[in-house]
Amino acid sequence: MPSWKDEAIEDFRVRGKSYQEIADKYGRSRHSIIRLMKINNVQRTTPVARKGGRPKSEDIPPLSDIHKQIGLQMNVHRTVTLGLNLTDFGAQLGKSCVVTKAMELGQYDFTLMDLWKIGEMLGQDLTELMTLRQLVVPSG
Repeated sequence: MPSWKDEAIEDFRVRGKSYQEIADKYGRSRHSIIRLMKINNVQRTTPVARKGGRPKSEDIPPLSDIHKQIGLQMNVHRTVTLGLNLTDFGAQLGKSCVVTKAMELGQYDFTLMDLWKIGEMLGQDLTELMTLRQLVVPSG
C-alpha cells in the first residue's frame, strides 16, 4: 500500500492538484507539501487544474439590446467600412483596444461623450444611434 507521500506526489505530478488541495486531502500544511515536492524533486506533468477566474469576454452578455446594436454597428463600420483593427479604431475614439472590444460586444456602459463620438464616426445623430432597429450588414 503506497504511503500518503507517494499519493501526494502522484496528485501533484499527474492529477494537477494544487499544494493547498493536497495539504487539505492529507491533513498536512501547505508548507509540508511544498517541502515534500522540493525534497523529491517532483515536476508536474499536467498543469494545475484552474478554478474560477474571469469568464471570456464573448461569454458575458451585452448590457442591453441598445448596447448590443451600437456595438454591432461599430464592428461593421470598423471592419467593413474602414478596415481597421481594434487598436486603430479605439485610438480614433480615444479608447484602448480592450474598451473598444467591450463596446463592440455591448458590454460597455457608454458615456454621453462616447455616444456622440460613435455617432459622429457612423454619420448618425444620437437619436438615430439610440433607435432600436434591424441592422443591415453591407456586402462587400
